This record gives sequence, structure tokens and C-alpha cells, in this order.
Amino acid sequence: MAAGASQPDKYDFALPDQYVAFGQKHHMFIVGHNLVWHNQIPAWVFHDDKGNLLTRDALLARMRDHIHTSSAATRERFKAGTW
Repeated sequence: MAAGASQPDKYDFALPDQYVAFGQKHHMFIVGHNLVWHNQIPAWVFHDDKGNLLTRDALLARMRDHIHTSSAATRERFKAGTW
């Protein structure tokens, strides 16, 4: 799930669940995709709740959380065949 599909500190896997359910129903091979893509990162990713730019460490922590949460959900819930 790309960062644009989520909100700060909130993850909603309803739409990806539907895609995967369709693929599983039709015996399709599930493939995980990019979780961070340079031209599809929403502005909120770079800012704190007051609109200030995040520090390097805060931004890396936010991206790490997004990657780990999304990839764990993909592995556990969607049973992706590959990444």
C-alpha cells in the first residue's frame, strides 16, 4: 500500500483486502508492490501536525513505520507470493 493510500498514523487495508480477495478467488498470484515511490508521496509525510518540516530522523522513522506496517500486513493478511 502506497503512502498516499493512508493517512498519518492510520492504516486502512479495506481496499487492498478487496483486491487480494479477488485475486485469491480467481487463483491469481499476489505480488507486493512499491511502498514508497518518489513522485507519489503526499505532502503530509514530510510535515508534523503543526505543518513544520520533519527532521531527517523523524521522516525516516515515519517511512520505516509505513514500510514495516504495510509489508507485515501484506505478508500476514494477503499472503503475497513475492515482493
